[in-house]
Amino acid sequence: MDVLRRFKTTVKICSYWSVQ
Repeated sequence: MDVLRRFKTTVKICSYWSVQ
């Protein structure tokens, strides 16, 4: 399930960049 974890992390980073 490492892929799912990585996917969630990517989404989190994407959201962070969106806020910036």
